[in-house]
Amino acid sequence: MIAVAIAFLLFIVVPAARRSLPISWWFREIGYDVVFVRTVTTRLLLFLVAGAVGSATLYLNLSIAQRGVVPEPVMVRMGETVAPVDVAGATRRLRLPISILFGIVFGLGVSATWQVLLQWLHPTPFDVADPVFSRDIGYYVFSLPALSVALGMISTLAFVSLLATVPTYFFRGDVVVSPRRLRIEPSAGVHLAILLAVPFVVTALRLWFVDSAELLYSTTGPLVGRATPTCTRRSPPSACRRSPPLPPRWSCSWKARGGCWGGTACSPSAATCR
Repeated sequence: MIAVAIAFLLFIVVPAARRSLPISWWFREIGYDVVFVRTVTTRLLLFLVAGAVGSATLYLNLSIAQRGVVPEPVMVRMGETVAPVDVAGATRRLRLPISILFGIVFGLGVSATWQVLLQWLHPTPFDVADPVFSRDIGYYVFSLPALSVALGMISTLAFVSLLATVPTYFFRGDVVVSPRRLRIEPSAGVHLAILLAVPFVVTALRLWFVDSAELLYSTTGPLVGRATPTCTRRSPPSACRRSPPLPPRWSCSWKARGGCWGGTACSPSAATCR
């Protein structure tokens, strides 16, 4: 624990403070101290909350996997003169440092999404609804990225927990791999099944809420934005209709997919035929 704390101070706190000090001076010179304080505070809160959630999640799963008495533990012998090592007992002693280390890494990764959190907390309505789902365009700018990040966090926690519990059950003898069959204890099977089900549930939620909304986006060029096509190469002239107007911040990223009927060109700003 002391080694982890020293490494955290030397490799994370000290470099971050050294980078933040000149930036704070610059914000102070231009009179925007509140921007710097809000940024640092948000990143610190994200790191603490996400790190605590990540550590608690991994520690809880390891504690569930290591509960009870091990009837036939896996013993590893390092040498002829060295006593065999109980791997299950060693992992039981290391579960807290491993959970804390993972929480630090997980918190650092989540803290990089501070801007997404601030956008979600302070949304601005565009007062323009998309033509497919009838949602305000501000939902795609402020709420959808936050939902995508949250689902990604849940997937990461489930994957890491599964990656840590499978070897734990194996070294405890709850998962036995034989040449012709795989034997899993009922309690271990329920735990692993729940961890395996979480990514599938998250994938379903992502397809329903996130990927369905991406039907309104185009990633075929350097500018990315809403791209609801109103005319294609096979569309008759009546299909080329004017799309709902967009705010100025979106007009630069509007793209039409393909040309219009008869070889006429489509205007990239409003997807109209001319």
